[in-house]
Amino acid sequence: MQRKPLYYYMFRGGDDIATPVNPAPPVKVMLINELNGSAAETGAFMFKLAKVGPIVGKRTFGAGIGPYYFTPALIDGGQIRLPNRAAYDPSGTTWGIENAGVAPDFDVEITPADVIAGRDPQLEKAVEVALAEISKNRSVSPKRPPFPVHPGAQSNVPSAAISVSSLPQAGSAYPAPGPKTVPPPAAGVTDGKFAAFVGSYDGGTLGVLVVRQEGEKLFAFDPRGQRIELVPESTADKFTAQPVGNAVSFERDAAGKVTAIIIAFPDGRTIKARKTS
Repeated sequence: MQRKPLYYYMFRGGDDIATPVNPAPPVKVMLINELNGSAAETGAFMFKLAKVGPIVGKRTFGAGIGPYYFTPALIDGGQIRLPNRAAYDPSGTTWGIENAGVAPDFDVEITPADVIAGRDPQLEKAVEVALAEISKNRSVSPKRPPFPVHPGAQSNVPSAAISVSSLPQAGSAYPAPGPKTVPPPAAGVTDGKFAAFVGSYDGGTLGVLVVRQEGEKLFAFDPRGQRIELVPESTADKFTAQPVGNAVSFERDAAGKVTAIIIAFPDGRTIKARKTS
């Protein structure tokens, strides 16, 4: 009865669903009377221990001891029922409801005159108490976040809208970091020891890869502007992309001119991009 929604599921069709499902309403009021005994008043006792909400009515019967196991039937249809179970307060203070029952927070009697008049003052008081509790426990309606914007339409929406590129990658920290501004590559060296590899490489649908020499180092810039150092290996024309660790090699024609770059991924995939400038 104290279950509260932690998050929600939205569906293309139908209403949103809270999780955990079937959360209890924010306000609960229990009605009891002197005829509630055994399990009926045990429920009221736990309701009170957990402080779920106010209780209205009269003190319950007070019968916490009763039969639970070994209730053999007799041949005449009767049954032997020996008390063999007793509930108690785990704090060690009382035997729960036994001989005491559960006392209401609002003691309300139903008189014979009320019954004749068709009135239920206990129910009326419970409604009054519930309305007073509602004013102190306003329910909060869930708010859906704005939908992501497809990359192809991002130029047509306000800058405050969420874009696909700003969403976190699977397994990354949340909330996602703000978009990173990548400065354009600095002017490269065209006559250094890596001059043959410097240029632009067309990767087709993957975009253009730019290779530049900066000082004594060789760098590659992907279409997003990410800067990757190409560390030379002992074998000619072979490099290791750092920090990603991919194997990179350059292809030459019969005249020795670099014509393409080949990138090998750990999963066995390879990408070949033709040099265009």
